[in-house]
Amino acid sequence: MNVLKLIFAVLLSVSLFCNGLFAQQASLKSEIYDFDIGDIFHFVSESLTTSFQTNRTRTDFEVIDKYYSITGDTVYYVRDVSFGSKPASNSLWTYSTYIDTAQYSNLADTIIPYVSNSGLNVSVISDTNFCHGRIKNRLTFHPIEYTESWTYVVGCGYVSHSYSSSQSQTSAYSFHLVYYKKGIEEWGIQNPTSIDENELNKLRLEVFPNPTSDYLSFNSQEFINANVTITSIEGKNVLNMKIVNDNTTIDLSNLTKGVYVLNIYNASQSINKKIVKD
Repeated sequence: MNVLKLIFAVLLSVSLFCNGLFAQQASLKSEIYDFDIGDIFHFVSESLTTSFQTNRTRTDFEVIDKYYSITGDTVYYVRDVSFGSKPASNSLWTYSTYIDTAQYSNLADTIIPYVSNSGLNVSVISDTNFCHGRIKNRLTFHPIEYTESWTYVVGCGYVSHSYSSSQSQTSAYSFHLVYYKKGIEEWGIQNPTSIDENELNKLRLEVFPNPTSDYLSFNSQEFINANVTITSIEGKNVLNMKIVNDNTTIDLSNLTKGVYVLNIYNASQSINKKIVKD
C-alpha cells in the first residue's frame, strides 16, 4: 500500500510540475495540522436550498489539550467548541457548546496521496493576503457536472471547502475560515460572540470562581431546582445535582485538575459552560 501511495504521489507530482500547477512541494499533514494549546479558529458555512434560501452555521473552537499516539503518527486535539446555526426558515441564531477530540493520522504523508480523482488540480502557494502568507494547499476537482475544492493551510488545518453545480443554481455549499489566533498571531474577523457569557448574563446566572481549585458557586433565581451535570472532556459524567436555592455551592476538590463541561438545565432552557479545575 505504501509503495502504491509513493508511486501515485510521484506521478502526480511530475504531472503537476509539467503543467506548472504549483510552485513548491505539497505540505505534510504534520505541518498542516500543527496546532498548539490555546490556538483559536472561527469558521462559517453557507448552503443554498432548493428555494434559493440560505442555511448558515458558525463553528468556533479553541485547542485545550494535545497529545500523540504511542507511535507518534497520530495527533489528538481536545477542543472547546461553540456551534451556531441559522436555518433559512429562522431569523435567529441558536448555539450549543461541547468538548470534542479531533484526530489526524499518517502525519508524515501529504494530503495528495489520499485523493484519487483523475481530474484533480493542485496548487501549493503562499498568498500574502490570506493567513499572513502561510503556505496554502488547494485541491480542485472540476468534472462537467460540478466544481469542488478543498484548501489546507500550514498551521491552520482544513480551512475551506466549496461545491457548486453547473447543472443547478440551487446546489451550492461553502465552508471557510474567517479568523484564527495562534499565539500573538491573529488573522481575519471573529464570529459574533455566541452562547457563553452573553447567555449567562441574559439569564442572570453567575458561576464563580472559574477557574477554581475547590468550590464552585451558582447565583440565580431563574435556575432554582434546575439540574446540574459536570462531565470530563472524555465525556465521563463526574457529578449530578440540583440547584436548591439562589446561592448554591458545590465541592470540586476531589476532581483532578483539568477542563470540564458544566451543563445547567431545566424544563425551558439549558446552558453549557467550560470550567477549569486548577
